[in-house]
Amino acid sequence: MKKYPFIIVLLLFLGSMVRLQAQDYIEKSGLPGDNLNLYAVMDMFRESETLEAFERGLNDPEAMINNLDLNGDNLVDYIMVFDYPSEQIHTIVLRVALSETEYQDVAVFTVEKQANGSVIVQLIGDELLYGPNYIVEPAYDETPNPGYAGRPSSTQAVTTQTKVIHTTYYEVARWPVVVFLYRPGYVVWRSSWYWGYYPVYWHPWTPYYWHTYHAYHYGWRNHYLSYYRPWHHKRYVAYQKVYHTEIRHYAPIVQVNINRNYYANTYSKPEKKSEGERIYTQRVSSGTTLPTRAYATRAANQSNSQQSTLKRNERGVSTPAQNSQRVQQVKTADVNKKAPAQQRAPQSTRTARPATQTKQQQTPVNRAASTVKQDSKPATSARQPARSTTNISGKSTDQKSRTQKAVTTKQGTNKETTSVKPAERSNTSGNSTKTNHVSKTANPTKEKATPSKSRKR
Repeated sequence: MKKYPFIIVLLLFLGSMVRLQAQDYIEKSGLPGDNLNLYAVMDMFRESETLEAFERGLNDPEAMINNLDLNGDNLVDYIMVFDYPSEQIHTIVLRVALSETEYQDVAVFTVEKQANGSVIVQLIGDELLYGPNYIVEPAYDETPNPGYAGRPSSTQAVTTQTKVIHTTYYEVARWPVVVFLYRPGYVVWRSSWYWGYYPVYWHPWTPYYWHTYHAYHYGWRNHYLSYYRPWHHKRYVAYQKVYHTEIRHYAPIVQVNINRNYYANTYSKPEKKSEGERIYTQRVSSGTTLPTRAYATRAANQSNSQQSTLKRNERGVSTPAQNSQRVQQVKTADVNKKAPAQQRAPQSTRTARPATQTKQQQTPVNRAASTVKQDSKPATSARQPARSTTNISGKSTDQKSRTQKAVTTKQGTNKETTSVKPAERSNTSGNSTKTNHVSKTANPTKEKATPSKSRKR
């Protein structure tokens, strides 16, 4: 009988420890992931219309979702979003650049479409930042496995007044961002930003202390736990093979900082809790009833802003508007190809350059004339056949050929009058026997007498 009080005290102690562990499961783990609430990330994903808007909403300082500072520069890190689709499965990675060469994955969405049209979504925190099997998913309406105890329910640990709103796989398939992912014309989204190169609308800010950050999101705990829940295993069967072996980015410096207890400074200001409570109270009093919807809507309206588009175009990244314009241009080109020649729009008002004839089309007379005139090297080439078409300068090629012949004849006459004296000089010297081609035809008598004199000498 004396042992019963001791056993009762021990059971009460163990029960309190279980409740504390359950509470820490969603509130505090001592790891860097404490500064990125995955429940809020899932809620932003659900409210977003596109992955671009989702990325913008994550990095909105007013939303107070991103509070990560993994590289320790006292500035919040920009979260990039990358989609790696494979058939009906989308692996959407949240990634942070720590330096020019180091990147660290933060969390992964797995979006898997079933054959019946339903969609399963899970958000898995990186084990380095959240520990093993930190998984958040919608509160699916399904029968739980009675043989699995699992971890204690965080909903029971945090509050007993939360009303769980169950959803189905078909309702998840109607989420705006899920509809966007499975559109026929979906263009794979890969964030175009990297270390030192960020959107013009984004400016890093000093991160909040954890007590401020947690106090703000704690105010929305009933909303988060009404729609989402922790889960104990990954539903995507090939997650380990596909993501860990082919996609995951890991920065060893994060593990080094964890071992050095480098991130513990964020827990050093418990008095800052009131600041988070004040921010929550102000927003609720101003009419904010949902933590992320207003910021997701604003991100969707601003995602196609002119500044963002111009900045992205510097790296050659196409936007949805440019893709639609390019598709329209291709369709117009196809219509022009199929239309009759009379209906096509003229490409240019200039007269087209006539096509050059091939060597097989040239006559033997032209080739012979070319051979003769290559020896004399005339100023203009005689290989071009006569054409009756009009060239760009507006002159007929027949007129041009007649002008060339006149110039050649004039040059030949000039050479005829001056070719005699060089021939005589070459004969007297005895060093040259070759004469000009024109002199042979102009004075054949003197040309025959000259070689005879050279032989007599």
